Amino acid sequence: MNYTSVGMSLVALAIVLFGSNPSTTSTPAEDLQALQGNWKVIGLSWSSEESMRLPKSLGLNEREAEIQVDGNRLLSESHLTATLANDLALPAQQNEIGFAGSRLVMLTLPDGKGFLCSYLIKDGKLQIAYPHTCHCRRGSGQVLDLERTVK
Repeated sequence: MNYTSVGMSLVALAIVLFGSNPSTTSTPAEDLQALQGNWKVIGLSWSSEESMRLPKSLGLNEREAEIQVDGNRLLSESHLTATLANDLALPAQQNEIGFAGSRLVMLTLPDGKGFLCSYLIKDGKLQIAYPHTCHCRRGSGQVLDLERTVK
């Protein structure tokens, strides 16, 4: 068995174990379209270090918090909390993503401060991890689980 066939076998095993991943089979533009609408935080975990958490001004740090994605704008209670960019040409950072199959997204606050996160869209749910290197739910950063809501 050569390296190519071993690699293909591992990819096939990953697809069987984890299913196909829309965030890596779709384009960033398709993902942005899929993000449009209303979302509610249904789960969150974070590090005890404040520097490893997203700011409260984003409106994402509480269970049941609701946000809306409108174009590339993130809104909380109809107020702009951030803009998002998910078509990032950052190959080195792409290789650092902690959760397999996720894609990079930059959340930029109105004051210009940016937060490089990773995201995964799957089965009508959205996972956001900060920082993008976050690889578990036990202290390496902040992980948010959101589900789509109808308004």
